[in-house]
Amino acid sequence: DRMEGLTRELMEFSRGTTKLELHRTTIAKLLSGLEHDFERCAGLNIQVRSDVRYQGEILVDRRRMLRVFTNLLRNSCEAMKNTGGGLLTFRVQREGDTVCIEVSDTGCGIPEDLLPKIFEPFVTHGKAHGTGLGLAIVKAIVEAHRGTITVRSDEISGTQFEIRVPAGV
Repeated sequence: DRMEGLTRELMEFSRGTTKLELHRTTIAKLLSGLEHDFERCAGLNIQVRSDVRYQGEILVDRRRMLRVFTNLLRNSCEAMKNTGGGLLTFRVQREGDTVCIEVSDTGCGIPEDLLPKIFEPFVTHGKAHGTGLGLAIVKAIVEAHRGTITVRSDEISGTQFEIRVPAGV
């Protein structure tokens, strides 16, 4: 199912169409779908901190948003695995009609010259087997939800991705 879903997402991405199946779900249900990723990070000696300030519902395509968060979490773990540990923070809060989700790490950071094009297809950094499509697909999914994604990064404090999507409830 995961491979089929990934193949479908790649096809839709290449065509420039991302079809969503929107449903109401709770933040808790979204987080439960990320347990495996959180455990994987913890197994790499990375401290995982969840800071959930909004417990309500959100109107999203759950499968696709899980793809977004899984990609960001795995990238964060990659950035920290060679540093002997670090801190990964997953923060959720509601600001008016918007749900803000932050994924931040204390990893090696993204080089400054790469930041302006980090969401472009085939841009990759620090991964031996990366395709450079992960963040491009993440951006397409977030924008299909009528949301935005931004990134801040430096070599000292690490990287922070911020996703803002309409709560839709």
